[in-house]
Amino acid sequence: MVKPLKPNGIKLEKFVFDVFVFSDKFAAWEVHREAEFSPLKNSDDSPKDTPTTARLSLYALHRQYIKDAGGQFAEEKSETFVSVDLKVTGNDDEKKDIAEEKCTVGICEISPLVSYAGEGLEELVAGRTFSGPVIISSPRERIPVSDDNGNRD
Repeated sequence: MVKPLKPNGIKLEKFVFDVFVFSDKFAAWEVHREAEFSPLKNSDDSPKDTPTTARLSLYALHRQYIKDAGGQFAEEKSETFVSVDLKVTGNDDEKKDIAEEKCTVGICEISPLVSYAGEGLEELVAGRTFSGPVIISSPRERIPVSDDNGNRD
């Protein structure tokens, strides 16, 4: 392997604010970050912005949709939005403990065929208490099932 003595490449990258100068009109929309953004830039070996943190953020958002529609979660003690930020400092044991704590958000998925942003969930979840994995799917969807050998139907 040859290691260059000085940088010998360029990085082609643009950010959203780099294109403002090319626009005749510009508007900004303020939203709750937790509901609209979960970066996915790194592998799961990193402490943040990973496939796992993005997935947990989506689970937390869907849990909030269910709570807003009148549903409850048996294991949940707080009524606040569950933020899933795995940005931690410290030794590896501390990182593992915090990651495991955040993983208690648990699987909670709502199919976009059922609700895109929490609308229409009241009739499905109001007054119900959920525990364990929660997957709300549309009757138009078919969830593949595997047999004991891992073969899907």
